Amino acid sequence: MEALSFQLLIIKLKSNIISNYHENVFTNSFKDDDIEFIRKKYDDEEITEIFRPLAKIKSNHSTYRVGYYESESLNKKFISRLMDSQKKKLLPVKQISKEDIGMLENSIIHTRSSGSGKVTRSIILKEQLKALEFDIKVLSIEPKNMAQVLINEEIVVNVFFNSQNGFTFRYDDLNISNTNVVYHDGLSAFHQLFFDKIIYLSSLIEMEETDANYWAIIKHLINNPDSLNK
Repeated sequence: MEALSFQLLIIKLKSNIISNYHENVFTNSFKDDDIEFIRKKYDDEEITEIFRPLAKIKSNHSTYRVGYYESESLNKKFISRLMDSQKKKLLPVKQISKEDIGMLENSIIHTRSSGSGKVTRSIILKEQLKALEFDIKVLSIEPKNMAQVLINEEIVVNVFFNSQNGFTFRYDDLNISNTNVVYHDGLSAFHQLFFDKIIYLSSLIEMEETDANYWAIIKHLINNPDSLNK
């Protein structure tokens, strides 16, 4: 009986943990007070481990939405999206240096010169980074052959490196994403896509809800964005 009581206690503890996580973390809309509480309670490493995976699920870029049924009313609800402004306050920015970007592949090569001047090269060790995720801060949009467009507040662009595809630059709030095997080419293309989205939205006479939401974000970030289409 004691063993059974202990097992029931463990089950109850686990169910309470799941219930608390669901109510206080997973379905949380992360208002400023909630974010402030989290930042005070947890260090950067803990926040990254707990909340960065959750931010991906709640991202605007996510191809699915997670729904659940309320325990009392049984009404179906969807968890709220996490905006870039909230992520900036909640998640520590994961930055790497240009030197780190340039060392995604490390090789040790032995070079030997013969008496005739012939050089032979042998790769002794080659290490390739398979995947990497980091963030970059952007303060202006820099389209090709045009003046830069200043932003009222910095945005955080997520960068995902994969050894097969290269670098993916993503800004979820406007659903902008670009992949390129060369880092600087990918970043340049990202800036151009951002600018093109501004021009496209400013040219619309009528907007559907999604485009209207994007346009509201752009108007918050950029003063008088309509003027860029002239």
